[in-house]
Amino acid sequence: MMDIKPISVVRAAYLNTVLNVLKGTGIEYEKQLRQCNLPSLLAQHPDAYIPLKAVLSFMRWAAYSTGVEDFGLHAASRLTIFDFNVKLLSALQRSSRLEIALQAFCRLAKHEQSNIRYRIVRKQDRVKVCCSLDDIPHSFVNPDLEWLSIMSLVTIVRYFMGEDWMPATIVFQSHNSPGRHARHCFPDVDFRNGQEETAIEFPASLLSLANTGNSLQQAMVVQPGVTTEAPEQVTWDFPTSLQKMLLAYLDDGYPNINFAANIVGSSARTLQRQLRRHNLRYSEIVHQTQIEYAKQLLTDTKLRALDIALTVGYQDASNFARAFRRIVGVNPNQYRNNKCNNLRDGEGNDRFKHDVARKAVY
Repeated sequence: MMDIKPISVVRAAYLNTVLNVLKGTGIEYEKQLRQCNLPSLLAQHPDAYIPLKAVLSFMRWAAYSTGVEDFGLHAASRLTIFDFNVKLLSALQRSSRLEIALQAFCRLAKHEQSNIRYRIVRKQDRVKVCCSLDDIPHSFVNPDLEWLSIMSLVTIVRYFMGEDWMPATIVFQSHNSPGRHARHCFPDVDFRNGQEETAIEFPASLLSLANTGNSLQQAMVVQPGVTTEAPEQVTWDFPTSLQKMLLAYLDDGYPNINFAANIVGSSARTLQRQLRRHNLRYSEIVHQTQIEYAKQLLTDTKLRALDIALTVGYQDASNFARAFRRIVGVNPNQYRNNKCNNLRDGEGNDRFKHDVARKAVY
């Protein structure tokens, strides 16, 4: 039996940049989100993982509907350092030099997009930071998707260099030539198309550029005792990618197996067989996902346990409490109290610092 590959997923923060462009045009997009099988509350959950294929389909529709030239660049230009995962943001802000920051990004990029790989190639006085996608054929690479990768790298360098910095060269896998808007944004940049990897190039001397404490770093409030170590490589096997993806859909109701199979691109029976190969059932995956979402809500909100139970898809608070205790080992209120005690003891998480810094800058 053919093994189903992990689902390629991307953080919702990237699609939110697309939605922000659409909001500026006045075009209604909610119906198209549903048709592309994308969740409705993306702005509230930038760290949620959503299927990459659905995002690309939605971006193609958005580019066609708006008629905006270089649509992917318009969207990706809205990226800021705060659009990165909070752990990655912490790693970047703790980097003393640009080279260390780029190495951290290459190491942690799969927390942003599951099928992406970055690498740094240094040749004499030039540096190329390259991007490859694991499961998308070369001929299917979309220039709008490439702009998201390119502008992620540009955003990191600009964190050290300032907002006016531009790479010497921007390299595309796709054969589409950049339009007038791209050439206006990057007037002195050498564009190359039809290459093996997406990349940016710049002088190697920039790698030693020091993080001198710009306004973004100064805004980051450091709390004594807070752990800021970034996560290492994540393993995106099929059950992990399915569970991470389903979490984004819980606000829209229980994601039944037919819905999940449609996103995966298989039949419900095939999906069940694949999960059995991992000694799992679909209902177990959903229950684990519901509990993970409940843990987030217990930590980040003051919602009552009953309201959280309803939010994650349980109709009965006692059933929710039993399921939570079976999986986590404590009941919901104990879990919340333990988290509160950890925060008071200085073992909080990076989310607090992320929010403080974001408010300070914006």
